[in-house]
This record gives sequence, C-alpha cells and structure tokens, in this order.
Amino acid sequence: MFAILETATGEHTLFAGGELWGETGQQFGEWMEKLHATGCPAMVVDLSAATGMNSSGIGKLLSVLRRAVEEKRTLRIRGCGERLYDLFRIIKLDTILEISRE
Repeated sequence: MFAILETATGEHTLFAGGELWGETGQQFGEWMEKLHATGCPAMVVDLSAATGMNSSGIGKLLSVLRRAVEEKRTLRIRGCGERLYDLFRIIKLDTILEISRE
C-alpha cells in the first residue's frame, strides 16, 4: 500500500505499508522518488503500516535525504513501529534524520 497526500500544513506525506523488501521494496523506492519529485519543501514518510524494511529501502531513504539536504528541503519519518525504530537506532539513522514513533 502506497499513497502520497498533501497535508493541510503543506507537507507531502508518503504512506507506506507492509514488508518493504522484494517487490514491495522496489515499489517503495519508486514511491520515494515520486515523493521527492513533488518538489515539496517538507516531505514525510509515514511507516505506521510498515512491518519491515531491508537495506535497499534504507538506501533509498538515504538517497532521497541526501538530495533533500542539498536542495534545502526536509525529510522525516513518522509512525515508525518499535521494530523499525529499533533498527533505525541501531544503524544510527536517528542521528541524521528526524524519526518519530507517532
């Protein structure tokens, strides 16, 4: 399940659900590119319905984050479940990207 919605505050939010690896992981990468292509200055990835992510998904997050920083845009993660949150903390993604569990 993937969708991009514009919020009342002007943010563009990508909603991503399921296990984000394999074919679904590839789709996640494509949707991350669509999120970036919106040109929105504030991008959010909502992972509240995601149950897992592999290194390819993390790589896509980092790729879009790098370009966002270069373009003076923001990218953050919200709705991150305990399993993904722990993974992001182990790899120290939380030190370069705003991540909230809510």
